[in-house]
Amino acid sequence: MSTSSKVVYNTSILSGQGSSHGEEYMAKKANKNRKKPKAKHIGLHGEVLEEWQFPEYETHERTRGWFVIAGTIGMAAVVWAIWSANFLFALIIIMIFVIIITHHFTEPAEVEFQITDLGLQLGEHFYAYSEIDMFWIIFEPPTVKRIYFNFKNKLRPRLSIPLHEKNPLTIRDILLEYLEEDIEQEREPVSDALGRRWKL
Repeated sequence: MSTSSKVVYNTSILSGQGSSHGEEYMAKKANKNRKKPKAKHIGLHGEVLEEWQFPEYETHERTRGWFVIAGTIGMAAVVWAIWSANFLFALIIIMIFVIIITHHFTEPAEVEFQITDLGLQLGEHFYAYSEIDMFWIIFEPPTVKRIYFNFKNKLRPRLSIPLHEKNPLTIRDILLEYLEEDIEQEREPVSDALGRRWKL
């Protein structure tokens, strides 16, 4: 698929929000003379260019039926793992179920995210731009509004940040000053889609 077709695809997504973001997105994508973003204030790691908060994990509305089905599948998996002497797998299944139960009955804490001129500040963790390979934005409101970051170290899991009410065009312009955009990515990762679909 050509680059131009990808721009059309992204434009259709953004214009679906019922605004002029789509046309603006395509115009800005072709514009190489972007203005350098202005700092809002000085943070722990450089000048803060944009910042917002979001819950540390996504919450789902789970019915009693969901817990019955999930519990049955989980118990079956644990029994099979013990029967096959795969105790590590059994422990992982139990830990996942405990985490799901804990998250269901606990309000998530708010995490602060900052984009600075030196890198990304996520809570207490800082990621320098030199550690990050590429970024991409998946904007399919109202279900998917996220920024993804891949690290140069392929063993590190990708970083996923919800956009919430932030303008994806503004965030993209800021990040393009420091990182390369992965225009090959047009859909959210399968793991994210399955997690949302199955309410994990």
